[in-house]
Amino acid sequence: MRTLAAATPFLLASLACSGHQISSWSPSGSLDWDEPSGESDEESDAHDDDGASDAGTPAPRPWPDGTGGTADPAVVLTRADQRYAAGDLAAALSGYGQVFATGTREQQLHALHRMAWCEQHAGRIADGAERLLQLLALTDPPRDDDERRRRREAVQDLVTFEALRADATPAEVIDRLERALPEPERREALERLLTQYEAGGRAAEAEAVRARLSADAP
Repeated sequence: MRTLAAATPFLLASLACSGHQISSWSPSGSLDWDEPSGESDEESDAHDDDGASDAGTPAPRPWPDGTGGTADPAVVLTRADQRYAAGDLAAALSGYGQVFATGTREQQLHALHRMAWCEQHAGRIADGAERLLQLLALTDPPRDDDERRRRREAVQDLVTFEALRADATPAEVIDRLERALPEPERREALERLLTQYEAGGRAAEAEAVRARLSADAP
């Protein structure tokens, strides 16, 4: 089975479908995390003075910056989601990068999808689109209903991102979608793009998509 290539801050290597975890990732932004305000006393007391838990299992590995945060992917993912909801995109992107490097496949896919939206909200639409393309590569083919759902959402988001790009002509957007997606996703994506262009009053762009759809009509 092929393994996934290590990722870089803004452009991951081409990824093949694999159940293996990413071996490394160098996140853009700080690794510093504040302790969540909702942490319970039980969580704080769960470890003794030498860093081991009461049950005798090793304590979670701390963040490299020595802040004492945990590197448990599930905890990091929760914190990243909290940062994302609060609009702290740099911290969220850093946390999602850690989860993408060390989490389970399900956690990786969630993190990668959120990384795409972090990039988009930060105004880096092309980078967000690249994240979605990586997610689509990982879910080709999808392994279960959850992955099929996430893939559908990623296709829809990719169309939205492409429609927002001011640096691309309709022909370039159409070409990227057609190269990225197989049928029937390709046609569904173009139909969605047409709807978005029409809703935005972008008549020329809509006409270009309509012409492409007509040319490919059965």
